[in-house]
Amino acid sequence: MLDAWEGQAGAREYAFSARDVGYALNLVAAGSSYRQAAQSTRLLARRGRPGVTWGRRKPRKRQRLLDGQLVANWVDVFGPVVCFEHGVSAWPEVLVVDSVGFRQGGLLPRAFHVMVAVGYEGPYYNVPRVWLMRPFPTKHQDSWEDFFDLLAGTPRRIVADMDAAIEQAVQARFPRRGAPAPDYHWSDLHVRRRLENALSPLAQQPATHPVWQRYERSLFSTFEWDSFVHAVQHEHKNGTPMPAALRWIDLHGARIRAQAANRWRKGPYSTGAAEAIIHKLRDELLGDRAKRLANRARTIKLLDLLTVGLNGHANQREFAKAIRIYLEGHQGRPQLNQRPHDDPKGSPSLFR
Repeated sequence: MLDAWEGQAGAREYAFSARDVGYALNLVAAGSSYRQAAQSTRLLARRGRPGVTWGRRKPRKRQRLLDGQLVANWVDVFGPVVCFEHGVSAWPEVLVVDSVGFRQGGLLPRAFHVMVAVGYEGPYYNVPRVWLMRPFPTKHQDSWEDFFDLLAGTPRRIVADMDAAIEQAVQARFPRRGAPAPDYHWSDLHVRRRLENALSPLAQQPATHPVWQRYERSLFSTFEWDSFVHAVQHEHKNGTPMPAALRWIDLHGARIRAQAANRWRKGPYSTGAAEAIIHKLRDELLGDRAKRLANRARTIKLLDLLTVGLNGHANQREFAKAIRIYLEGHQGRPQLNQRPHDDPKGSPSLFR
């Protein structure tokens, strides 16, 4: 006999309505856990009475209201159905990329990373859209190359942090089919962080200090960058020594000046939008749930559903409508059997 926490207490029949499934998927897209969504859906469908979840062979001892596998199965089977019309096939004109790592403890500690791509389209390039999110076991160059290979096209500009792995992957995978090479831009956010560290000897100086005044607009044009560099050199020679700032400028100054020369082009120059998504994933949408993820195919479907929610397109009625249309074309049954992507025992695909 199984204990209450053992066994796979999964639903074996799709006896809920399309409206119930759409309701649950809408909750998951907004960040609810599978268990929370399942409990709420059962109450909505008036199936929240106490008892056990029964399988085909023998009863399971896990309480029905504590079983989130029902909604996990719906995400697995119906997630692609409701996400289909919101999918993308090519990279946007302006692409912002970043990643966030999640660690799992235990006897065998593991980690995986979620690559996050935020896109901007013309004519104004001021509305960020979560373009694609995918999990990888590492964030090395080969992982980024695989990520960039998922969609067609070549962005006009790619904005990222100062990670060499991303830059090398961009150089290896772009441009494509005769398109011009993308303008690879170091994020203003990260450049400013590095500059502020290098300018730490002036941390106690007021904002009216000449270096800080020039620093505020240093990334906006070549004139502003040259003025900032001159102010740092003057301060180092006649005031507070700043050898670290001069070394950083000698190492990266030419590149930052070249970036400043392209500021006339429309679009974002920072990874701020991608970092906002990363914070939301880490603090709200995945969080502790990431400790229990192990299957890559099902994690991808969850991330696609979260992408729809982050972009403000999650809608219970639209989800239910898409599910009904899909089921009507397949004799009322999903094409996939339950749990079609199970991993071999002891070999979780998320970490391979």
